[in-house]
Amino acid sequence: MSHTNPSVRPRRGVNRRGAMRKPPRGKVKAECRIGPFGLGRNVARDLIDISQTGCLLILHEAVEAGSEVELALLNMHLIRPVKRSAVVIRCEPAEDGGYLTAVRFHKAIDYRDFYRLT
Repeated sequence: MSHTNPSVRPRRGVNRRGAMRKPPRGKVKAECRIGPFGLGRNVARDLIDISQTGCLLILHEAVEAGSEVELALLNMHLIRPVKRSAVVIRCEPAEDGGYLTAVRFHKAIDYRDFYRLT
């Protein structure tokens, strides 16, 4: 029986994600609009990876952690885009410009759509 000490924190770099992340398959078009209704302009530049519960993208502008965004993901394997509202978990400057941004979906993506995107 294993015993863990609650006062010991996980080491940095340890993967504590609840869902597997995978790179997008082929060319996935990602749109990210700031605000809960998806009415703003698209600030997405590139999709890095995706899971059923969130994704990592590069945005053209910084978005404050805790902000609401709406995402639409589409590739040739889907008839219509997968749309999800999400909350920004972190946003930090990327090495090549833009902002590396992690978001968590309010509702998980169906496995069938996740499979088609990755």
